[in-house]
Amino acid sequence: MTTHRPARHARRLLALRQALVLPVFGALFALVTSCESGTAPATREATKKPASARLGSVDEADATVVVGTGNPTVDVPAVQAAVDQGGTILLKGHFSFDVAPTKLIATPLSSAPPGLAYAPAAEVLVSRAVTIMGTGQGEGTTTIDKGTIPFYVDAPGQPVSIRRLRFVQPISSAILVYAVRDLEITSSAIAGVVPFKNLSDGIGVNTSGPPPTLAAPGHPENVSGTLNIMHNDIDMVGGTTADNTLGITVFSAGTSNATVDAHVSGNSIRNITEPAINFRLIEGRASVDHNEIATGSVVATATRDQVIRVSNTGLYRITDNTIACEWPSVDAEAIGVFSIVASWPVKYAVVENNTVSMAAPAGTVFTTFSAGIGVFGFADSNVVKQNTITGHALAAISIPVFPLPPQTPAAPADNQFIRNRFDGFTPAVADVFVGAHALRTRIVGPGTVDDHGDGTIIIVKGG
Repeated sequence: MTTHRPARHARRLLALRQALVLPVFGALFALVTSCESGTAPATREATKKPASARLGSVDEADATVVVGTGNPTVDVPAVQAAVDQGGTILLKGHFSFDVAPTKLIATPLSSAPPGLAYAPAAEVLVSRAVTIMGTGQGEGTTTIDKGTIPFYVDAPGQPVSIRRLRFVQPISSAILVYAVRDLEITSSAIAGVVPFKNLSDGIGVNTSGPPPTLAAPGHPENVSGTLNIMHNDIDMVGGTTADNTLGITVFSAGTSNATVDAHVSGNSIRNITEPAINFRLIEGRASVDHNEIATGSVVATATRDQVIRVSNTGLYRITDNTIACEWPSVDAEAIGVFSIVASWPVKYAVVENNTVSMAAPAGTVFTTFSAGIGVFGFADSNVVKQNTITGHALAAISIPVFPLPPQTPAAPADNQFIRNRFDGFTPAVADVFVGAHALRTRIVGPGTVDDHGDGTIIIVKGG
């Protein structure tokens, strides 16, 4: 092998001789081989730097390098061994993870009924501070082929960064996070995820398994700090109407003593049957911005689907997203802001400057949950402003009655719809629908209104 770094080449040869002389340590020294080998991955031992969960440059000279072989019985153990050392890991080439997983995931994530449960085991366990990154661009990006949950992050109190990897048809989820403090998943691509018992997501940050409830809120203390999920390309193609296929999920994260600051930004997400971006129950802030989403025409059988969903506690900003909702559904929403739990209200959310297209088939008989943007349930003092909504639905913006009977409906109060644009939108009922029990809704700007609320304020109605 030709190299311009003689000292490092000498270290590799020394390590190789040690591996030959000391076979008892063969599993360890398999990580340190000649990069000309066609049967084993090449790595370079080097001084480790602490991993960072924030965007920034990484000096490849300080990385442990693993080169894929396409043989899963070699690739998975090699990546696991490198990750176990921590620091910065540089993955190069094509890896196959197409082997039975052995790293058990947390019981709450795997024990739910079909459609809500992840696969019970993963390929590589990330349990300490680490930066994992690939090389290349497009289809030449470092590729992880298949595998059940290729990376499972259970690293309490530790920062984890995963950058510039391409996942091809993983099973259940490409990256699943159960515990972390500071997380970065950026500039990566996911080309289809194979559902496991009717559930798949591209990237999951999840401490509850199914959506959190009062009886089973999950373990939000597991996840804290800055969560950057940015500039990823996620194509969830392959889900059917029987599958819950989601893009990015964040369930039950942060506490009052250790909040989260989440940024889901600049992602391209398509071909989902359930939410492309799904937040439920966070303590802290979440910004969902500059994402481009196209649902595709396949939708799951679940009711009240939203393309972007924020539910329960958290301070949310949903801005500058482009959403093409192509689901042939009677109750789909491009953006949904709601809570079903009185003690977990959604308050002070800002939904601003989004571009929404609703493309339900002609003749669809809509429910009151059909809208470009929906605000409902225990939802107070939220602001929806300067959004552009086109296409066809029951309404461009809606506050339907929720929860549904026989439960007692909530009384969403003091929500504001300000200067939204409805050019090119054809409502089945009105541009804005205000359901019964809604209190003091304030509507400013053009558009028609179907008002069943109490104390609704309408300013500059019409033209």
